[in-house]
Amino acid sequence: VLKRRNIGWQYKLKHRVLNAGLIFFVWLSACAVVLLFSWPVVILSGMVLSVAALKTAGGTLGNMYLFYEEVEFDNRRKLRLAKFFLSLNLDGSVPKQGKRGAKGPRLFFKKSRNIFKARTVQNGLKEIFFKVMLRHPDYKRQVMQMIGIFTALIMVGPIWMKAGALLVFAFAYRSLLSVHFDKV
Repeated sequence: VLKRRNIGWQYKLKHRVLNAGLIFFVWLSACAVVLLFSWPVVILSGMVLSVAALKTAGGTLGNMYLFYEEVEFDNRRKLRLAKFFLSLNLDGSVPKQGKRGAKGPRLFFKKSRNIFKARTVQNGLKEIFFKVMLRHPDYKRQVMQMIGIFTALIMVGPIWMKAGALLVFAFAYRSLLSVHFDKV
């Protein structure tokens, strides 16, 4: 009795696999027939799309030409006015601008002091980097966005994702700081 059950189970499995293969073969044959008889439609749609792309590209190139002509006209007009004002100046030179002192911070960091007591090149670079990161609005925004995104991911995500998010955050934060350090 057990042998018949096992044989029957294997027989059913064999027929299910064969039926699945037959269904896949019929589907593949139907796809081949559709592709065989629809090639004129594919070629026609390809030709229509290529003509539309060429027409769009031609219009864009024409607009770019007009844009550059307009920029050149504006530059000529500005230079004409500059030539007029320079001709009024008897010296024939452009006046020097007065020395302007460095702008101080408006609200925060008015009395900024040294962070490190020992004055070395490495400490000076670190100090400049920290102060720029704290004062520059773009750098602050990027760091705060990254911290906010990863904090939300760690708080909302499942437990298994928290460790991965922490590792990705450490790598992304390090790379962001290295990019900013190279800029500074």
